[in-house]
Amino acid sequence: MDAQLVYSQAELMTDHEFAAPHIVDGKRMHGGLLADGSYQPPRAAVREPALHAWQQALLARGGRMFPASADLLGGERSPNVEQSRVLLRNGLGQTFWNDAFVESYGATFEPL
Repeated sequence: MDAQLVYSQAELMTDHEFAAPHIVDGKRMHGGLLADGSYQPPRAAVREPALHAWQQALLARGGRMFPASADLLGGERSPNVEQSRVLLRNGLGQTFWNDAFVESYGATFEPL
């Protein structure tokens, strides 16, 4: 049986059923804790198996995985003025900017 490779937005937004919120230094962080105490990022219930299926499909087609590191974040990481105009013209306003944040484990949100 072939693995599922296409998912609805609703499926990809599915959270695990968290046993407890993820709290660090009295601050609620994203994601949550499962019953065994392990941390799970938000919306990972379907995304994790989806990523595995996509990776296997890539390898089956002769593709290859490459290592990801912080080096991939080098250079400009924010859209310039013209790119911002294109994003806004195409409806990527507040939603885009809300997603343009990086959280490190135990830290508060920091803008890029």
